[in-house]
Amino acid sequence: MLPPTGSVERAATRLADLPTGGGTPLAAGLDAATTLVRAHRLRDPGRRVLCVLVTDGRASGGRAGLAAAERAAARLGRIADGVVVFDSEQGRVRLGLSARIAAAAGPDARLLPIGALTGEAPAGRAGAR
Repeated sequence: MLPPTGSVERAATRLADLPTGGGTPLAAGLDAATTLVRAHRLRDPGRRVLCVLVTDGRASGGRAGLAAAERAAARLGRIADGVVVFDSEQGRVRLGLSARIAAAAGPDARLLPIGALTGEAPAGRAGAR
């Protein structure tokens, strides 16, 4: 949805319009991000890379899929300079799976509610960790 950019304004605009609720297997998406970060590291080793992930944390494949996504998040967290996970989970039943993805990405990864993209905070949700 958003190719690598140094423009915070461009990123904010594109992320605010990002559709959620897709069918991409989470682990595959995280592995694609890791591959992209590696390629950019080869091109420009001095550039800092911040990965922004918008997810509800639900992975296809049940528990095995979630475990694969956590492993993929750990790989991404090891190569990126930072990972920010925006929790897009909505509805009455919230599983908190995006928090597991953020935790797997490492101790410096941040978890924010999706409302942080627009300045709106969902009711009953914590801010950053």
